[in-house]
Amino acid sequence: MHCPSWTGGAGRWAVLDLLSGTSQSRPVSAIVEWRSGGYYTGRRNDQGLTLRWHPSSHWSAAVGGMRNAIRFDEGRFTVRMATLRIDHTPSTQLAGSLLLQWDNVSHELGASGRVRWQWQPGRELIFSIDRLGYTGEQRDALPGQTRALLKLVWTLER
Repeated sequence: MHCPSWTGGAGRWAVLDLLSGTSQSRPVSAIVEWRSGGYYTGRRNDQGLTLRWHPSSHWSAAVGGMRNAIRFDEGRFTVRMATLRIDHTPSTQLAGSLLLQWDNVSHELGASGRVRWQWQPGRELIFSIDRLGYTGEQRDALPGQTRALLKLVWTLER
């Protein structure tokens, strides 16, 4: 399936965005989102639901779904996306996360993993690896590309 793409200058349009959720300090929480309004020369309607489970101070997991219905005079399409995210924070110095994402347009499972280690304030190491389908301008340049990033943060003080 081919999704039409439209290019142009900066877009300005009116959007109504409603977001409601329960407290994330509870073991189980939820977020519901609805957005509708203009989108370039057409309209866009989004609906989403995320359920989060936080069994301990070190672990959390979230499962979510999103529907984006986009309509133009030239055509219309609907993207449905499902996500699963797992976070583990064994200490304030170490944290990791894994995100899995699937959509009905690419029919591919994307993945993103991140680890952050802060051995002292102002000094941290971040490693991430991503295999996600890119959209927009990056879609043609980076089809199905895996990216890895290693970042060292070193704050210099006087």
